[in-house]
Amino acid sequence: MSLLFATIFCLFLSCGHCYFVENRGQIYDYDGVQRNDVRFYHVTNNMTIFFTNKGVVYYFQDIRPSQMDSIESGMIQNPYTHEEWEKIMFDYSNGKRIPVNVQQDFKGYRVDLEIVGGNLQNCSGLSSSTGVLDFYHPNYIDGILGVQDFEQIKYKEVYEGIDLIFYFKDGILKYDFEVAPFADYKQIKLLYNGIDELVLDEEGNLFVRTFAGEFLENRPVSFSEDREINSSFLLSGDTI
Repeated sequence: MSLLFATIFCLFLSCGHCYFVENRGQIYDYDGVQRNDVRFYHVTNNMTIFFTNKGVVYYFQDIRPSQMDSIESGMIQNPYTHEEWEKIMFDYSNGKRIPVNVQQDFKGYRVDLEIVGGNLQNCSGLSSSTGVLDFYHPNYIDGILGVQDFEQIKYKEVYEGIDLIFYFKDGILKYDFEVAPFADYKQIKLLYNGIDELVLDEEGNLFVRTFAGEFLENRPVSFSEDREINSSFLLSGDTI
């Protein structure tokens, strides 16, 4: 009999249809290095999730508008008179120094989920959407065309006899471990890096506390064919 572990990440994402985008060379880091270790990714308003050949990277972004943007949009009251503001805008358009901050405040924070001892080289997309994406950038001036996105991604044989599948349901990222008959589910170990702490509540749910806030992994639900099997997280430091 096969065994299915289903674990839910409660990351509520603002998308009507959530997809995983294939990386065909369009991903670069801030140093301009092409990141071929990223296999798929998903972008939300304040977070990008990278699915790599080592695990999953959650990159949180906090971008706060500049003082000028806040004044222009009415988010804060303009402390200058109309004449003073006209002079500031005139000087700014001519490249002169002005007393108003025009730089956005950007902060980034990442959490890494490592599949300990796992082999994540065999990764593929499942259930492609009907559309494709085209990317243009100075690093690839001819464009990277016809990039597909998928409803699911599958890491095959992460451990011997065990596959790992990521998908979205109702805007929530979920993952399943599919365990073949006679495979050892005890191989599965997940290590969190970049967190403050992991906390289990009385119901067996896991709270992942980070600098950027906390998110929730609901307690695991396991099935053998149609029969539910009692299961729970075993927490050891930053590893489950």
